[in-house]
Order: sequence, then structure tokens, then C-alpha cells
Amino acid sequence: MLEYFEKLKLAILNEDFLETEEILEIILNTDLAFEYVSPILNIMESNPDLDYGMPGPLVHFLERFYKKGYEKLLIDSVSKNPTLQTIQMIKRIINDPSLQDRNVYLNLLEDILNKDDIDDYIKNEVFDLLF
Repeated sequence: MLEYFEKLKLAILNEDFLETEEILEIILNTDLAFEYVSPILNIMESNPDLDYGMPGPLVHFLERFYKKGYEKLLIDSVSKNPTLQTIQMIKRIINDPSLQDRNVYLNLLEDILNKDDIDDYIKNEVFDLLF
């Protein structure tokens, strides 16, 4: 069970960056910090219009797990329901000069352009990233 999840979710939904950051700091000091990655991405998928900051405390938290499993969860999230925030997170990964499998991320973005059920705003953001 994720002890701090409901409190974190409430802070996120209220766009309270300070409270979100404070809760994330507590979570980082637990043994289950990585277990919060997927639920946080689910919140982003379900609430694409929230202000998460640019990049904001959630992205900073999630990126602590870069090259530790976060990428797969992010790919899964973007495949299900891309949002402005998660597209920007993919961009940050693509910009890593040491990235080995860049084509995986580029193909993911190209796939978004070919889907009929994706908002035009998201498609335009993806297009701008690719071209």
C-alpha cells in the first residue's frame, strides 16, 4: 500500500506545488518510492489539463528513476494517453546525449501523429518536437 498516495494525489489535483514537493520528499525517503511512479503517471493521464509546472516537482521526482525503470512506465503511459506533460518528459529523454535507443522514443511520437483519437493540440506538440 502506498501510504502517502491519497495525500499526494490531493496536492497534485489542487495544483499545490509546495505540498506536492514536500510529500515527494517524504516518499523519497521510503523503500517504496519507485512504486509511486506508475500511479503518478496515471494521474497525469487522467488529468491532462492540470498545471504540473514546467517541469515541476513531479517530473523531478519521476526523473530520479531514469534508467531504473521509469522509461518503460512512461512509454506505457504515453502509448495509452499522451499529455503535454508526458510528451515533454519523452522529449527530455530524447535529449539525453547518451541515449542508446532513441528510435524507440521517436517511433512512439510518430505513432501519436497517426492516431485518430489524439487531441490536435497534442499532435501539434509532437509534430514540433519531431520536425
